Amino acid sequence: MFRLRPIKEIDFQSGDLMSISPQGYKSPRLYYIGKLGKEILLSIQCYSNGVCSSFLCSLNIGDTIQGIIKKNHQFHFPKEVTSVWYIADGIGTVPYLGSVNENHKIDLKLTWESKIESSFEYYREVLEDTPSLGKNINYELVFFECNKKTNVQNNLLKHEIKVA
Repeated sequence: MFRLRPIKEIDFQSGDLMSISPQGYKSPRLYYIGKLGKEILLSIQCYSNGVCSSFLCSLNIGDTIQGIIKKNHQFHFPKEVTSVWYIADGIGTVPYLGSVNENHKIDLKLTWESKIESSFEYYREVLEDTPSLGKNINYELVFFECNKKTNVQNNLLKHEIKVA
């Protein structure tokens, strides 16, 4: 997971998209982002043959990249709600983590699915080490490789009254 610090102040929200194109490539890749204070949260899966992911994974602390923020109003946090239940998996968790930080007065629930438990450690660190996070959010972890009978759908069935 990356925590990017914009050089200048920019207007963005969790759920917006960041367009990144490594030098020499014309086709940008779009990544969902989260907002944590003034930082941009970005999570990617590194692929050795992935043009943009291998570029990003080769960065060192202090390196600079260029990107364009694209508003994604359809993915912004809903207005005037009392609670929200997020369902996410893997790297798709970042916009939700940022949303929790931005909307800390709303009751939130996060159901997160992954193959293995260790995958969640990066996200747990953000949830538990950021003072404004973790106070209003309950999260459940579902690991389908550890338990073949467990998946998000089965987990949500246990809460069908709350979900409906």
